[in-house]
Amino acid sequence: MVWVVRMRTLSYAMFMLFVARPYLIRWTRRALEQGKGELSLNALAILIVLLFTSAAITNLIGLF
Repeated sequence: MVWVVRMRTLSYAMFMLFVARPYLIRWTRRALEQGKGELSLNALAILIVLLFTSAAITNLIGLF
């Protein structure tokens, strides 16, 4: 059972590092450029939803 949690943790970390992080960096830069240095309310809402989704996934994996 422990190896399952470790594999899920490793998979999640690799996904966040190599897929989600580059995408979020590009999205954040674009959102800041469109808002002239500030995040719009829609962009902030999307960011908060992504944060809570990430927290829910780590909870399902068993990372605390």
